[in-house]
Amino acid sequence: MIIAVVEETTTATTTDQIVIKNEILFIPGSIPAGFFMPDKINTFAYNIFTTPIIIILMKRKTILHYLILLVIIIISWLMYSSVFYPLLNADDGIILLMLHDFSLPRDLYFWGQDRVGSIVPLLGQIPYKLFHINHLWSESITHYLLLLLGYFAFSTFLNKKSTKLIFAVIWFLPVSPFLGLTRYSLGLHYSLLAIGLYFITRFEKKAPSGVWPVIREILPVFLAFTAAVWVTETAFVTIAIIIGTALFYHLKQQRKIHLPTAITITAAIICGGIIILLLKNAAVVSDFYEYNKQLLNKPDEILGSLKILGGNIAKGFHPNHANPLLLIYNYLVVVLLIAIPATLFISGSAKKVSWRWALVFLLDGLAFLFINILSHWSYLNGVARRYFVSVYIVVWLANLMMLEAIQYKRPRKILIGLAILTVIIGAGSIPYGYKYVYPKRLTPKAQVVGEFRELGKIGIISEYWNSYGSSFVDPENIKATPHDKCEVRNPALVDSVFMQPNLYLIKDMWLETFPEQIEQFGNTLIKAGEEFNIGDCNVCRYELLPFDTTLTLKDLKFNDKCKISSDSSLLTAFRDSTELEYKHIVYGPYITLPAGHYKACFYAKCEAGDSDKAIAVLDIVADYGQNVLGSIKLTPREMSKTEAGAPLEIPFTTIRPVENVEFRIYYYGNSDLEFSHIEISNPKD
Repeated sequence: MIIAVVEETTTATTTDQIVIKNEILFIPGSIPAGFFMPDKINTFAYNIFTTPIIIILMKRKTILHYLILLVIIIISWLMYSSVFYPLLNADDGIILLMLHDFSLPRDLYFWGQDRVGSIVPLLGQIPYKLFHINHLWSESITHYLLLLLGYFAFSTFLNKKSTKLIFAVIWFLPVSPFLGLTRYSLGLHYSLLAIGLYFITRFEKKAPSGVWPVIREILPVFLAFTAAVWVTETAFVTIAIIIGTALFYHLKQQRKIHLPTAITITAAIICGGIIILLLKNAAVVSDFYEYNKQLLNKPDEILGSLKILGGNIAKGFHPNHANPLLLIYNYLVVVLLIAIPATLFISGSAKKVSWRWALVFLLDGLAFLFINILSHWSYLNGVARRYFVSVYIVVWLANLMMLEAIQYKRPRKILIGLAILTVIIGAGSIPYGYKYVYPKRLTPKAQVVGEFRELGKIGIISEYWNSYGSSFVDPENIKATPHDKCEVRNPALVDSVFMQPNLYLIKDMWLETFPEQIEQFGNTLIKAGEEFNIGDCNVCRYELLPFDTTLTLKDLKFNDKCKISSDSSLLTAFRDSTELEYKHIVYGPYITLPAGHYKACFYAKCEAGDSDKAIAVLDIVADYGQNVLGSIKLTPREMSKTEAGAPLEIPFTTIRPVENVEFRIYYYGNSDLEFSHIEISNPKD
């Protein structure tokens, strides 16, 4: 395939050829009328001598516009995608782990909660499973495709190339307080809302009249908005503002309500609500999850939120700010937020603004400002700046719309220039902060924690932020969990950690020193090496305290019809004892075993011979026989293979801690049987 991007001055010489830079491409068929349209991007596809060719014609300024946009996106990818992001943490790691081992209903939402829908892990299955792309790249590609769609949808509300590029920097290269736009759910939430808004504007332009045309046009809006609420439930606030504003302007213009549209929208709202409720009902919620326990702040907590917010704002304007570029950006933003509306109204250009959409964005920003002050979850997380990403997006978007509407050329150009300078300084503040503030490196986190691969197949126990934030790089070989006093998002991973052949503890943000012995999840760990640094973490190797015990007749339960020696060391079942046939003659003692590999040695014997007739079944079970961990059938032939005095060995594995474990002997008769004890151990691999 040939793709040619050329300037719009390219001419058609005849109906069957196009001249591109003095070279003639012969094209079968005729060139469609109106092919060269001023101020438009034109795409023309043909087959030339069986070679597909796509010719894209555009003006030089348009080519430059898209080249600059491409550069912005590439820079963003190299700074903020999961592949390259220097500050990738445990929350990001969970998203990557979910994509790697996606399972429903566990992964409907972020592990352990019923909010923050897993749209990237879900859609990421396409590149990961279908095209076998690494999970890290699959997440990054999927995430950025959604951001791209969101950007292009929002950019349709802007008319000038300059303001679209300014918004591209705002969207793809946000300043550090609002990095959540490119990293977390709010950026995805607004991408989906933007897609829905795009289809709303298309619906209004088409103005379909019939029921089915209305449904067909509203369906993509319904899907985008429902997905947005799934991703972040606060999206319903924006949707309510969109619907309310549309209704207000509709009634203001004294237009009749179109009944098929009203019915379709009402049905869509009801269906969307039902879908979200069903998804939440199916979610697997952790006992640690506190979001639903208190939604709104108490009066003193509201004051606390305002105090924290005020303190954060004051820090942003303090002369001793750690990042001078961010300080300059903050002051320039204030200048723009004052100058743009003032110039708009002084110049009498306010009527040129599409106030319906500008009002939607401004109301949305104001609503989320109040939501974050009232939200108890926001308060518990220190009124984190990432929760104000929505305010950042919509306030900038509304101001860019107002900037475009200013009729006076000179003031508009000055303000556009100032806006360009502002966003460039803001974008530059990020690499500066990485290099000189925190973490004082530009190395991707995936590369840093990739050092853990050197340790082979390992299990890691650490504080929350070092757990999932270390294992995401190689989930097949590195299993990690927060320690047992921390919030464990995925309990199944605890078992996987203890099943690994090598176990390490990370002391950062958890332990002051590495103890000689420590209890974790019911297991005793013993220090087995010296402290060292790897993956920017302080690490030490530990081993499970070997499980080594002997169960005698005093520990076990047995059938009282069996003969017991005077010292209670030997049990005998006689073949002529019909009361013992087809019964468990030994069982118990209902102990708990940690996850691990074990070997049970039954010291039992019967008559040796050539017969395969069963004398007894020796087994290890849990859950009162429902879960068989291992078993062996005892026959005369099997007995003849065993050396005199040697036990009958049954290896078994528990993938998680198991309660009520029994060691049993089920007796058929057919031979006398003697039993003395069971030795249980978990030998090292």
